[in-house]
Amino acid sequence: MVRIPEIKAAFEKHESRHLRKLSDRILTDGALENKKELIRLSIVTHALSNILEKSYYKKKKSEWERFVKRVDEGLDNLLEGDRGAIEKLETAIVELDESFGRYADNILHRSQVRKGSNLYAWGITLTYAADLVGVEESEILTQSGQTRMVDEEGTTIVAGKRLKHLEEMM
Repeated sequence: MVRIPEIKAAFEKHESRHLRKLSDRILTDGALENKKELIRLSIVTHALSNILEKSYYKKKKSEWERFVKRVDEGLDNLLEGDRGAIEKLETAIVELDESFGRYADNILHRSQVRKGSNLYAWGITLTYAADLVGVEESEILTQSGQTRMVDEEGTTIVAGKRLKHLEEMM
């Protein structure tokens, strides 16, 4: 996978914004090529970006060091073509979250919903977007209703308000 060295470098340098941009590019590639592996890599990359933005993950030093080592090994394994490496990265992310008492609404799950919402916003059907990221359609709809969309003038309006405005016009 082409972008793995870039992901690894951005993670090591704590460049969460760069990871987020990489996640979007990988998601685009995955959607265009219809490759779930790329979609999953996009989700993992987005989750890593979110993790870097939260300082409390680094407070448990031994836990953090173990997590960084697992991510580093997982990305190396991906480079070597290990098909199980994505699952190992996902597990590392979920286990890090669980060590902080977060179970059902973990950071990986939120990244899945976010990326599903992106796919849906790009015009992929709701059912297909939900299938690609592995979440319920209702979760994507909820996320889509809370996401800001930028119109051509550069103003941002929450999607729910856009819908309400459209209904009022009819």
